[in-house]
Amino acid sequence: MSVVGRRDGGRERTTRTSSGGRFGIRRRRALRCTKRADRGPREHQCEIEVVLFPGDGFTIPITYAGVERMSRPKQRRRPPSRADLRRSRGASADIRGWSDSFCKELRPLLIRASGELNQYLDPPVRLPPVWFDSGGPRTVTCPPGPPRVLLNVTEGRYWGQVVYQYGHEFCHWIVNSVQPRKHAHWLEESLCETAALFVLRRINQWRSVSLRKYAEGRLAQVRQPADGNLARWLSTREGTLRTSDPGSDESRTQQAVVGSFLLPLFEEAPVSWRAISHLPVGEVSALDSRPLPEYLETWYNQVNERDRAVVAQVDRLLRDHRP
Repeated sequence: MSVVGRRDGGRERTTRTSSGGRFGIRRRRALRCTKRADRGPREHQCEIEVVLFPGDGFTIPITYAGVERMSRPKQRRRPPSRADLRRSRGASADIRGWSDSFCKELRPLLIRASGELNQYLDPPVRLPPVWFDSGGPRTVTCPPGPPRVLLNVTEGRYWGQVVYQYGHEFCHWIVNSVQPRKHAHWLEESLCETAALFVLRRINQWRSVSLRKYAEGRLAQVRQPADGNLARWLSTREGTLRTSDPGSDESRTQQAVVGSFLLPLFEEAPVSWRAISHLPVGEVSALDSRPLPEYLETWYNQVNERDRAVVAQVDRLLRDHRP
């Protein structure tokens, strides 16, 4: 009978011998185990007890020494780092509306998504309570109830949809946390669209799901002007955007076009996200219908001097008709 030693973690199992018989490994005790620092072969020696079948319990103690080649450990997904936690100023425990297990899965992803924007803010904002609501996604800052972000993502591996909705609403949360208000200007909605795409592309992948691919799919649905001039395209639509409901399907489609043009500005200089906390607030009793030049001038005057460059870039992109 020949015995081939295998690591079995101490569990009882049955193995065939070279002669066709069977034996079971009942007990295993490590005697010596050494590992090379460079992750080379690991030498180990152990004592096992072998029980022959069929038979009347006859046992043979065998001391086995062998060399086992270690495989490279499986790469695990990136957990939230201390920097993520610090950038997010603590994770909100108030995630509700899903099962407990799904809420636990959401927490590290929301921390990571928040950190992609929060790291550039001065100061960073605290994570909002995140609740499930079939009427979402939206950010609620007015009573009844506490300020919160509502998502309408069902349970499952829809990580791209989670990050897309949360990235958009977290951008609103940043503005609301500094200057609470009821309505958003269409440019704020466009910037939040940019934020959602920015976060998706920065995280890139989550639990083997490609978030960048999800972002590219969203961008592929955007119909940019053929001549590539956003200002000329916007000149015939700005009036409609200004007076219509920012949440309507038509407005959302047009905001996605503007957001796709703004994305390269913030990807080239992510520190520009500091400026969004100084966006002008909307009217309390009506939709914010300020003309774009007035809105941009107000924003330029409200930001810190170090952040005025990005506002000037946005102004040129939206109002410069030159090719």
